Amino acid sequence: MRTFLSARRNNVQCGQECPHSVKALILLPFLLLFGCVSTETAFDGGFRVVRKDDHNLLFHGTTQLLCDFRRDALDLAPAEAYCIGEGERAFIENPQQAYWEPFARKGRFSETEPLSLVPMAGRDVVPVPEGITQLDTPGLTRNSVSYVLDANGKRTVFTGNLIYGDGQILNLYDFQDKWEGANIGGYHGYMARVPKLIASLGKIKALNPDTLIPARGPAIENPQHAIDTLIARLQEVYLNYLSINALWWYFGVDTMTASGRLIFGDRPIPRMPEAQKFAQPPWITEFATTRILHALDGSAFVIDCGGKREFERIVKMVEDGKIKRIEGVFVTHYHHDHVPGVAPLVEKYDCPVYCSPVSRPILERPGAFRMPCVADVPLRNIRCVESLDWAEYNIRFMHFPGQTLYHDAALVTRKGGRPILFVGDSFSPTGIDDYCIWNRNLLEEDQGYFHCLKTVRDMDPRPLLINQHIPPPFEFDDARIEYMLNQLRLRYALLSALFPYPVNFGMDPCWARFEPYCAKPGDMPKLIIRNHAKVPLSFYVDGQLLFRDIPPGEETAIRWPILPYFTKSVSIRCREIPALQTSTETFVAHGE
Repeated sequence: MRTFLSARRNNVQCGQECPHSVKALILLPFLLLFGCVSTETAFDGGFRVVRKDDHNLLFHGTTQLLCDFRRDALDLAPAEAYCIGEGERAFIENPQQAYWEPFARKGRFSETEPLSLVPMAGRDVVPVPEGITQLDTPGLTRNSVSYVLDANGKRTVFTGNLIYGDGQILNLYDFQDKWEGANIGGYHGYMARVPKLIASLGKIKALNPDTLIPARGPAIENPQHAIDTLIARLQEVYLNYLSINALWWYFGVDTMTASGRLIFGDRPIPRMPEAQKFAQPPWITEFATTRILHALDGSAFVIDCGGKREFERIVKMVEDGKIKRIEGVFVTHYHHDHVPGVAPLVEKYDCPVYCSPVSRPILERPGAFRMPCVADVPLRNIRCVESLDWAEYNIRFMHFPGQTLYHDAALVTRKGGRPILFVGDSFSPTGIDDYCIWNRNLLEEDQGYFHCLKTVRDMDPRPLLINQHIPPPFEFDDARIEYMLNQLRLRYALLSALFPYPVNFGMDPCWARFEPYCAKPGDMPKLIIRNHAKVPLSFYVDGQLLFRDIPPGEETAIRWPILPYFTKSVSIRCREIPALQTSTETFVAHGE
């Protein structure tokens, strides 16, 4: 059922004014419910909204008006040209030059500010059509825009991905960025784009709109309440994040407090008390991110080797007689400040590399993964064992998914001494190192930092902790561990309200991914989907139901042929949860 209404323009006091009257064809609200295959809302003046697969696509004639560059809505309905904000025009007009070619040259390893859903191919871009106002509203992307349309005394704002439903957003990982006003870089920039999102929401709220049409989901008929709810939820999440964060140790009180002020103003920030610190044992040599364990017989065991300087220093220690033999190397994780010196060390001394079975693939084939700060240094001679007895030491190796999903720890016990757990970059005396969401910090009671904290809690005797960047060992007592666990449980509840689907879908940018990420023409990589829900889920891939009833908490993979193109992208949509959608790609590297 459709009802035709004539309308008279109200001028919009921002950006480009609507120059003529608009008449609207209003689609009744029930047509915006989940499950509609394709419906349409038309406005006089050539504007229309096509709703398909939970997307709301704004058109003027045959031109699609985009709020941001994300490719998930580009091919759902035919368009001859596209309109977008000037700040993101290049991603639509020439994405190869604007993004993918620089990514191929220098970005796909040591990546610190990832972008998701960049288009694959260029499209024609045209100016904003008359009759609608384009408004700068950065948020999920750095330069996204919204569109304001007045009709029949009512104001509708097309908000793109700024908001979903009654105060929700689609994910947190796309808000990772460098902070403006807090001196925190992109890799450490958890929710750094949220201050801009809040400002954009405030700008839209000040227009007093009657309806918001987001890029995804149903129309929002109570904009003021939805905006206030979203802002409040975001503030609570960031306040919770700061309460147990490792960056207080690295960056200091002024910097971290400044980041909080940008999101929630002058509210007090409750924090875990800093952990007690201890003297470094004399049998450990520490420099940069490297630790060397010394045995009484002159042999040594290395934990991480971050680069050429660290490698050369170890060589000199051998040449000077301070080390008689390298027994082995343990790698805490794959990051480019922990791994590059390991390969030459193994080559020179023919020593084994130790890690968990979970970490082995990314160390042997770093190009198979798109993760931040991956070092382009494949390692060989890897051994996956639970325990090693060496000289007067016992070393237990374990998967320890703290700072990143592919992260390990080593519990070192020296005869007669207190055990020390080498935790890589997972803890500091002020809390947990979960500042980069692209590291895949999963949130369930048996995952991520829940698992790590419970592992430390259950160790008897309680070990000291050593972070590869922090000289003094420190200790998490029962009170601090319980405080962190309780804050993580609170965060889980907060995020459950913030996302329109199970929490880890909003925290894991790789719940759908190709492996290897970097393929070659003719390869058949695996397309992998991980079900973060507590019920079985099925998924469409490019419109075909290819994944059926993936069990809760498990991954399923299918082989996908790759033609000799620069990249291959597929769209993915959940059958049971219409809001749950993404697009993923495999990067085709020629000449490697």
